[in-house]
Amino acid sequence: MEDIRKEKISTAIFNDRTVTYAAKRQYYGSLSSADAYGASRCDCADDVRLWLNFDQDNVVCQAAYMSEGCLSSQAAGSALCTLALGKNSKQLLAITKEHLDDELGGLPLGSRHTLDLVLQALKAAVADYITVKRENWRKNYRLRF
Repeated sequence: MEDIRKEKISTAIFNDRTVTYAAKRQYYGSLSSADAYGASRCDCADDVRLWLNFDQDNVVCQAAYMSEGCLSSQAAGSALCTLALGKNSKQLLAITKEHLDDELGGLPLGSRHTLDLVLQALKAAVADYITVKRENWRKNYRLRF
């Protein structure tokens, strides 16, 4: 069934790489004791939530996302987690729309807004990590949905 659905979507407007990221949903879910959390919502009502865990060297060792929205937002969330693993906060902030688009094999123009969506969630997660690292007491008071 998944192969049939994948084939129909793939032949419509998305390339195989994007469809694979969306269908696998490898990093889909949440991390209950995450070191960082960020979320973003866009005008089309798509939303992305991102959780990150860092190791003792301040490098991302776990990443997870949840998204309500179209196939491209699912794929972009998964691709972002792939790119985030093994990076420190400075490297995370250096991830661009072009990096994500390359990882996805190129999104159609009408779906590129999801790249901004996931990058906003990433920036919020990095800001959360830096704030909590500096003021650890804040970890108990952050919102996680």
